[in-house]
Amino acid sequence: MLALTRFIDFQKEDAIIVPTSIVKNDFNGAYLYIAEQKEGESFAKKVYVESGQTSTNKTHIISGLKFGQEIISEGYDKVVDGTKLQIK
Repeated sequence: MLALTRFIDFQKEDAIIVPTSIVKNDFNGAYLYIAEQKEGESFAKKVYVESGQTSTNKTHIISGLKFGQEIISEGYDKVVDGTKLQIK
């Protein structure tokens, strides 16, 4: 007999959750890239974040991001701070 059980060990209504794979680290801490608008064009911006719990390839961002900011989740490994973006 096999049983699959799933426990909810964390729940927060206003949590910002991102794919774990886009959260990177350097000497200054954890960061990810967001799309920022300047003069009608989009550019990658490196944003340092404080991450919380990680579960099932998802990471809770405690601080550093605001609701409504667009994170770069595809091609994130091909951009650096200031890269001009072509959003499709």
